[in-house]
Amino acid sequence: MLYRPPDPTLRLWDTWIYRDNDTVHLFHLQGREGDVGCTSIGHATTRDWVHWETLPPVLAQGHGTAWDAGPLMTGMVVRHEDRYYQFYGAMIDRVQRIGVAVSDDLVHWTKVGDSPILEAGGPWYETDPAQALNYETAWRDPYVFYHAPDDCYYATICARAAHHGDTGGGCIAVARSENLLDWSLLPPAYVSDAHVCLEVPEYFALGGKHYLTYTTSYHFGIPYPVNDPYQAAGSFYVVSDDALSGYEAPKDSSRLNTSMPFGTKNYVGRSVPDPEDDTRRIFYYQHVLPSAPQDPPQGALSAIKYLKADDGGELALHYAPILDPFADDAQPVDRPVEPDCALALLAEDAPEGIFEATVSVPYAGICFRMATPAGGIPSGLAVWLAPRREGDPDLVLMMGGIRFPPGLSGNRPYFGNPLAMAQIERGAGFPYRLRVVCRGPFIDVYVDDRLSVSYTFDPADLPAGQGAGAFYAGYPKEGTVETITVRRINP
Repeated sequence: MLYRPPDPTLRLWDTWIYRDNDTVHLFHLQGREGDVGCTSIGHATTRDWVHWETLPPVLAQGHGTAWDAGPLMTGMVVRHEDRYYQFYGAMIDRVQRIGVAVSDDLVHWTKVGDSPILEAGGPWYETDPAQALNYETAWRDPYVFYHAPDDCYYATICARAAHHGDTGGGCIAVARSENLLDWSLLPPAYVSDAHVCLEVPEYFALGGKHYLTYTTSYHFGIPYPVNDPYQAAGSFYVVSDDALSGYEAPKDSSRLNTSMPFGTKNYVGRSVPDPEDDTRRIFYYQHVLPSAPQDPPQGALSAIKYLKADDGGELALHYAPILDPFADDAQPVDRPVEPDCALALLAEDAPEGIFEATVSVPYAGICFRMATPAGGIPSGLAVWLAPRREGDPDLVLMMGGIRFPPGLSGNRPYFGNPLAMAQIERGAGFPYRLRVVCRGPFIDVYVDDRLSVSYTFDPADLPAGQGAGAFYAGYPKEGTVETITVRRINP
């Protein structure tokens, strides 16, 4: 939603961010059509998260017999003794390794030595790709952090536990260093009994708890159980009272930002401290753009969210007003849906916008990207809340196509197949506030300021309409939609 390389021949993949005072540095894997994996690390900067300056790539894969002559893998940047260290990975012969480059200005980088500095090893970690469930030695995506109590650096790494068996075994490995160049391996901080890969692991402390986040998907070949069957591919977390051990998945839900199992729409969630509020973090991820089955995936950097922990230690993503300065002023409309009218289109020229509504019953919601051909049927997209069954207090947020054909008592909604679904946490009950952020093919949907669904359209499938408003799909009754605000985005 916020950044893609301006060169249309480049595809963006995993991202990592380093904040240097007021400047945000985005580093990302990138490659061109025909490349095997990603071949270089791109670089862009911003001061407001919306307007970006693209800079030259900072690193490229090696040549010949170099340890990093294979596809490059996710990295991160830390500062140590007035120098910047960029950790990154590469894979040759299905074995992954980690190396480092250094810089004095975040722009010009020099690789350190001719060898990797971190490799998988026993007795804790799998090293033989022939024994791996996905036929590669997982040892990638280092997240390096300074741990003051021990006066050293630790790295968390995507790996697989040795001799684990046919299910699960994905683990978050740990390594220790005092100078960022010499490392020793430690036991894993967490081993999953369900997941094969815990990609791009990240450690942080928040609100007195310790957290590890990771990303995974069914595309590794073995489906895994999740609390919400509609949301299985994306970013999850585990929590502990200790930095390097004791991690467990929360009882109710471990998801942060996910999508339907076989429709990965967002991936690789990461975060950085929020300089304005130490009780939250800034969370970002990739919207995954549709591609042909034989093509490698490509992404676009998402709009940021606030990552917060509640009193019980549960994490959730919340709305961050990053696009508010570029949207029209809010002008709420009270009671837009009348008892004898199921549809209220309040704007006909809002293809991109921030649409907010307070709904007091199920099956009331927001419609957008609406179009009404001359003499035709209004149609577009919609989001709404639905109970899982009659009398069930648990609700599901749904998004899908909608049409309003004529009926016996006026136009009535007709829903197409759902594009996205997510269970929402049981709150105090109705009314709920829905918010849709629509920018190009990227859709974020919030319930009471908490992110519920993040979705990416194939631009060819995105409805072309520009109308936005409110609707109710049940029998007409008063007060189904209490207020709605339509704000056009004009960045």
